[in-house]
Amino acid sequence: MGQISGFDVIACLILLGGMAAGFTRGVVRQLADMAALYVGLAVATQYAPILTPAVALRLPSWPRYVVSALVFFLLVAIMTGLLSVLAQGILAGSGKREMNEVSQVVGFVLGAIAAAAFLSIAVPVIRSSVIASWGTREATRHAIITALEQSDLRAFFETLTPTVLRLIRPFLPGGLPEMVLTGLN
Repeated sequence: MGQISGFDVIACLILLGGMAAGFTRGVVRQLADMAALYVGLAVATQYAPILTPAVALRLPSWPRYVVSALVFFLLVAIMTGLLSVLAQGILAGSGKREMNEVSQVVGFVLGAIAAAAFLSIAVPVIRSSVIASWGTREATRHAIITALEQSDLRAFFETLTPTVLRLIRPFLPGGLPEMVLTGLN
């Protein structure tokens, strides 16, 4: 076990955020958020490679791998956010709000699982974005590479990646995008 890297800090914050959200929302709302994340990951994995060329035209000085990762994360955030808000609105309209201790604990666990699933897909996407030179942003690229190499948590999320990919693969008629496959190697 080495020093704590920047990736470890960010991963811990994401995990803590997921757990806190699950605890405060309870099991039913956390399940809705997990479904939204699942669909968001599937949509982003499928459509990021399609949208990347259009975005790359508007950001010509940015390396293609970086644009691809940016598009992926934006799609995950937008789709997950929209579906989560929609689900929360439907659940709020039902008027039923169970918040007992069991619901909070299960929501906490589901929040941790959702955050870990997101991070297990984020690692190969980040890896693929730092493969090639970033030109004038090479120092940033090296900082990301160093943070990943020094991370104690990275290996854990990489072991989860195949499982998460198997779960979202049924929603990917075109198969896994190159961006994710490149980051797995």
